[in-house]
Amino acid sequence: MAAKRMFNIKLIKSDAFTSMPLSTQALYFHLNLEADDDGFIGNPKGVQRFVGASDDDLNLLIYKGFLIKFDSGVVVVKHWRMHNTLKGDRYVETAYQEEGSMLYLKKNGAYTFDAEQAVTRLENKWNQNVSKMFPQSSTVQCSVVESSKELLLPNKENKGEALPPPIATATIETVKQQHTYIPPSGIYVEIQNLYNNICIKLQPVERMTNKRKRFINTLLDNGFIISDFEKAFRRVDESEYFNSLKDGQWKPTFDWIIQEDNMSAVLEGKYDKSFDFKGGNAEKKNKFNNFKGRGYSSDEMQNLERKLLSQ
Repeated sequence: MAAKRMFNIKLIKSDAFTSMPLSTQALYFHLNLEADDDGFIGNPKGVQRFVGASDDDLNLLIYKGFLIKFDSGVVVVKHWRMHNTLKGDRYVETAYQEEGSMLYLKKNGAYTFDAEQAVTRLENKWNQNVSKMFPQSSTVQCSVVESSKELLLPNKENKGEALPPPIATATIETVKQQHTYIPPSGIYVEIQNLYNNICIKLQPVERMTNKRKRFINTLLDNGFIISDFEKAFRRVDESEYFNSLKDGQWKPTFDWIIQEDNMSAVLEGKYDKSFDFKGGNAEKKNKFNNFKGRGYSSDEMQNLERKLLSQ
């Protein structure tokens, strides 16, 4: 592994990056320092603990698309090849070849699972020889491009020679089915479980609809993290106002809580205490006369309304 690492200033100064918490940004820098020469990190949790970051910080980097996570727990810096370039005599191939075989390179150099966005598979020393990586007897399937010359990335080893002809003929759809990657799914499930486990007095969430996912995405895009959801659910559960609501009255739901204005209001404590609707015996001022106004309770108002309607 090289002793020096570089960062692309356009990515580091982007709104998507700078809008994240400083702890998340710090974790990203340390993960880049820990990565091998292809951008893979085998111990992201260890790096997270080392810098004192939280699970939310790591999950946010994955959700925002700065990291790609594999089922094995390994992560790779998505824009690694936009950050770093290494000379052939300094390059050390990654040990995570199985994970690397799932990746493609986009035109801008970013890693992706989506073959439709790619110009080639991950190019490095351990897959320069396509016939070794995908022998004809192998059952491994990959997508191919008709012109192998378009995939050529000249270097010291191949000197600009054309790559061997493609030997796998599987469709792009086959690859997408084998390597489907949906990082936000775990976040949705985690938020759903937090709500169901904390707000046990409210209607539970049975399924995560696309509409609910959009609300959650909006909150995450605007800087909310997993711990904010947990705090909001606990404040709703412990709220004096919400707990004072009787059966038959409106009560908060998951869909109400995850709307941005409502989430902010809950976190700011606007519903912590019960509102004084009765008014007690407090005098009500009337600008038209000096008579004392009467303070009606909600029950008294309902009884009065029934009497008026029955006449």
